[in-house]
Amino acid sequence: CLVVVPPALIRRMKVHFVSLGEGVGVDVLLGKNGFVWLQRTIPSEWQTSMQKLVEEIDAPLAETLQKLRQRHAATEVLPDERETICRVRNSIEALRMVHCGITPQTIMSVYSKSIKSQIELRDMLTSEGIVTITQPTRVQQEI
Repeated sequence: CLVVVPPALIRRMKVHFVSLGEGVGVDVLLGKNGFVWLQRTIPSEWQTSMQKLVEEIDAPLAETLQKLRQRHAATEVLPDERETICRVRNSIEALRMVHCGITPQTIMSVYSKSIKSQIELRDMLTSEGIVTITQPTRVQQEI
């Protein structure tokens, strides 16, 4: 999933490719050009099985990573994974609408607030929803 935000909202960080907190299962690539790419995280079971394969048959790492990515791309996205990706996307859009800096911490803050507030996906981008879910982030940035 691709989200486009103003480049000024993307903060410069040491690492721009991050996996959001444990249990979220979404990888985010924050481009300094304002492009934000979202994808589900590659399951850890796959990674460990590939590592064992590399050790056993001494296969080149680049080839095994390519096979892992192809398998990941060919696997169907489950409905709960789609919902999680959509919630992260809506969190980024909400941050964009209130002109808050976009970092993994602010994304997780808005994501967590939307879950705690039990706001449905379709209501996250309404004016009331945006005010509710971005409130902790906006207060932090005012300090």
